Amino acid sequence: MSAWIETATHQSMSVFTYPVKGLRRVLIPQKCGWTLAWDSLSRWNGRVVIDSNDYPAKNLDCMFVREPVARFMSAFRNKIEFGPRSYSKNANGQFSIWSGIQWVACVCGIPPDLVQRQVTVSLMLDVLEDIIKKKPRAAQYNHAVLDPHWSPQVYHVAPGHIPELLIDPRNDFSVLDRLKIDYSTHNHNNTSRYGGYQPSPEEVARIKALYAEDVALYARYQHDYALRQLSAQ
Repeated sequence: MSAWIETATHQSMSVFTYPVKGLRRVLIPQKCGWTLAWDSLSRWNGRVVIDSNDYPAKNLDCMFVREPVARFMSAFRNKIEFGPRSYSKNANGQFSIWSGIQWVACVCGIPPDLVQRQVTVSLMLDVLEDIIKKKPRAAQYNHAVLDPHWSPQVYHVAPGHIPELLIDPRNDFSVLDRLKIDYSTHNHNNTSRYGGYQPSPEEVARIKALYAEDVALYARYQHDYALRQLSAQ
């Protein structure tokens, strides 16, 4: 295992603690609006705490979720397809650990500079299937084993602790307002604006199979969201 990955953080930094009644502890997995929430913290003047040790999370008031195929492709475009366009190198000519490029390079067995040219959706699915399907879940909580941008959303929360309130920040603007999150400002490293590779039907099926628990979680969100919309009429 390379030196960089041995020192990589095992912390998710996914639980945002807001001074908001009923929305105090909010779980925001990576690629589910995390950067959106991070960019809004200045509006709170230091009153929001990000718990970097609570992983997998418990005792939550709310959890951000995202449709699994869209989340996977967002990670692929952000970390691989447009990675060099989105992230700069440090003084030593290396990509930051936080870019995720180093982790992809390590698990795919290629130099970071070749990630963009050589890592395909199919190859990434091969790698992730080998990790998610074959390694114990407890081992996957180690972010050197499975980068949180690629881990199932349900892995970010402890079993039995998925909160009642699930939201998709692309739909639930009333919750975003309460958390002072302005979705219209979400342009930071948003590689979706570049377009990019579109997965084949076979790749979509593989993504859904790999993230089957997230598919079920998002279906629950859609059901709950529909009920909230009806009750608001």
